[in-house]
Amino acid sequence: MNGFVAGYYRVSVWVTRFAYLNLLWIGFSALGLLFVTFFRQLQQCLQSLENGRIKKRISRFFKPSGMLFGRSL
Repeated sequence: MNGFVAGYYRVSVWVTRFAYLNLLWIGFSALGLLFVTFFRQLQQCLQSLENGRIKKRISRFFKPSGMLFGRSL
C-alpha cells in the first residue's frame, strides 16, 4: 500500500481503536453504575434490618400463634 491508501488505512485503524476504547469505557461505566446501585440498595436494606423496620413488618405478618406441632408452648 502506497500513498493515500496507506494513510487512510492507518487513520481508519486508529479511529477503530478509539471507537473500541469508547465502547469499553461506556460498558465498564454502566457496569460500575449497576454495582454501585446494587450495593447502595443492599446497604439501605441492611440498615433497615438493623433499625428493626423490617422486623416489625415481618412480625406483624407472621404472628406467632404460641403453638408448635399442635402443642402450646
